[in-house]
Amino acid sequence: MMSPRPMRKLLLSTRNFGKIREIKSILSGLHFELTTIDEVSGIRPSGVIEETGTTFAENAAIKAETLAKQTDLLTLADDSGLEVDALGGKPGIQSARFVEGPDELRYTRVLELLQGVPPAKRTARFKTAVAVHDPRTGRTYIFEGETEGWITTKPQGTSGFGYDPIFYSSELNKTFGEAELEEKNRVSHRGKALRKVKAFLRKLVREESTATGAGFHEREDNGDLRTNPIASRLAKRQPSRARREKKTTKK
Repeated sequence: MMSPRPMRKLLLSTRNFGKIREIKSILSGLHFELTTIDEVSGIRPSGVIEETGTTFAENAAIKAETLAKQTDLLTLADDSGLEVDALGGKPGIQSARFVEGPDELRYTRVLELLQGVPPAKRTARFKTAVAVHDPRTGRTYIFEGETEGWITTKPQGTSGFGYDPIFYSSELNKTFGEAELEEKNRVSHRGKALRKVKAFLRKLVREESTATGAGFHEREDNGDLRTNPIASRLAKRQPSRARREKKTTKK
């Protein structure tokens, strides 16, 4: 009788408790041991990584690849943000750094900038890119998600984190700050991207179980993966960076 295959570690590249909670909830049931930055050694300096990309996908890839290189672990990283149409797409990729300090200061600043803007012009969306880098293959995979809504005139609800209390979800008819975790995960940008990640990792596990060698194996004829268009730009900036592939769905 064959002994159970040991779980491979999956490093979550964040110290944000809210993100960790959402990620673990959605990725539950996978044959992976989910671990965080504070639970592994070899990360320097203090897990702080300079995000020099110009898109969510680039920043997610930078974080996943950097930590995977430091730890030699399969690594998941995300970069997310709020885009407000009346603000020209801001705060965008600067969402986490829009204002120094706690989340309340950042969403309060957005509300201040939108004073006098009518409801019809307060449209917004959350976007995310989740990168998974496998140091065994040198490949990075990008999974994206977004959700539409609009910005309220005052905070509503105390759940979630970040800009959740001022983002009114068109699908839930309530703010993310008012939503239960399961509700938010069902429709959120991060939930949509992570479900793609979950399906992808399950497929890798199945392929590994039938492979003769150790580690994860990719099918070269996988029609669900294609070369990520950001790869060439990143390769020019950092020639040693591995080729990225992106999982896409039909719109």
